[in-house]
Amino acid sequence: MDFFLTVFMMMGRVLVNSLSSPLFIFLYFMLFVLVFLQNKRLQRVTEKIVGSRKNSYLRSTLVAAVFGILGGVLGSVLLIIMGVDLSGIAITQLWVVALLLMLIQQRFLCFAYAAGVLAVSSLLFGYPQLNIPQLMGLVAILHMVESFLILLNGSLSPLPVYVKKNGKMMGGFNLQLFWPIPLIALLSVAAMETAGGMPMPDWWPLLQGYAGHGGERIYTLLPVIALFSPLGHEMVIWLGMREEKNRSALYVHPDQGLMVLDVLPASPARQAGLLSGDVIVTMNDLAFERNRDFYAYMMMHDRMFVELLRDNRKRKVRISKEVAESAGIILAPDAASSRYLSLGDDTFFAMGRALWQRLKRS
Repeated sequence: MDFFLTVFMMMGRVLVNSLSSPLFIFLYFMLFVLVFLQNKRLQRVTEKIVGSRKNSYLRSTLVAAVFGILGGVLGSVLLIIMGVDLSGIAITQLWVVALLLMLIQQRFLCFAYAAGVLAVSSLLFGYPQLNIPQLMGLVAILHMVESFLILLNGSLSPLPVYVKKNGKMMGGFNLQLFWPIPLIALLSVAAMETAGGMPMPDWWPLLQGYAGHGGERIYTLLPVIALFSPLGHEMVIWLGMREEKNRSALYVHPDQGLMVLDVLPASPARQAGLLSGDVIVTMNDLAFERNRDFYAYMMMHDRMFVELLRDNRKRKVRISKEVAESAGIILAPDAASSRYLSLGDDTFFAMGRALWQRLKRS
């Protein structure tokens, strides 16, 4: 317990010094701007697809900034407990390689890929000099923190989109989020043993070095670790996309009525009590089969009595708004929806399969 208390006290001092540092404030502001621009770009794409404006990118960025700091604190604690020394894993080269990989494809801006490249380079060419197990420990901890942030923040302000899968139109939500995560861990955990006479427990660090182990076994294992970082990441993506393709759709155009995909915050429809997943049976006793007709009628009226189906039970709500004002309802796509996203196999496995097909044809 004394160990954790001392760690939190030391990190608290580092956090206070960081938050009051002009350099940290400037760098974090730049990260905030980048996340803001990325969120704005994603929302613009959504607007073109669903034809409705949510204007939540500033709020999403502010929430992401707060969660990013919390994630940075959690990641820093885990790094110290694991015994990962940031000064020995070529952190500068890691960022450079990650940025270069992003130029190839945006989703390659991930330390899993950059760490794999650096680890293979270190094994083959001796550059850069780094501790591969500790580098992979950093990658694992960052992904663990990211998973934790997705659990806490992933469902906040999701962006509605239209997707075409297996030739069928359906609605869904884009949960792709970005968090500026500042790691405030001590630069070198090795220095903690002498920092203020801090007593270290017997189990620390969990991530031990490998100098005392058999060299033959280590040199056999390290290439496996180096390749597992990017390939394992691709495998997770591939499994997730395969599950997504096989999953039955929730937001599709029903046989009768219109399904609500999303309801904008603080909108007349939200105030009336409409929820995502509701099926609008009638509006002012009129039944609609096409989204376009529904939107046109809704814009011309200021008071609407809606009969909807929720959990196999019929309900009635009243929506009041100004004429020509949007009620804030985003419907699931129908057959006339012309803009949508396509699900594809965006993985190394798909690239390899495409290359193999070309070789076979040639």
